[in-house]
Amino acid sequence: MAHWLDEAGDDSGAATAWKKLLTARVRVLGPDHPDTITTWDQLASSRAKAGDAEAAAAATAELAAGRGRLLGPDHPHTLSARGHLAYLQGMAGDADAAASAFTQLLDDCLRVLGPDHPDTRATREGAAYWQARADEEAS
Repeated sequence: MAHWLDEAGDDSGAATAWKKLLTARVRVLGPDHPDTITTWDQLASSRAKAGDAEAAAAATAELAAGRGRLLGPDHPHTLSARGHLAYLQGMAGDADAAASAFTQLLDDCLRVLGPDHPDTRATREGAAYWQARADEEAS
């Protein structure tokens, strides 16, 4: 049902349905099952599309943690989830947290992916952007 609500463009309804499915999957499969992790991803996406950056960031934090446990901290999917989390933190109004998260992620991307990888470049841009936003807010 959640999938079809997403397809129909009912982002709030989809987020509610993904949350119900997530509760059931955590109870039945556990928090680290791949299907549970995928449901965190869907919930975060629906909440972001519904315009609720704070709730999307909270779901993405769970997604990043789950991917870290399931795939390891250096897996590209884990790094990607951390990038999404940093972005959503900024969109939720916390430019300092976003800048800090992107800076930490950049160190890991440089170490794991190298300086010329597209994800490393995007992370560098995110760190610069959110640092500039944080500096603007501070002045």
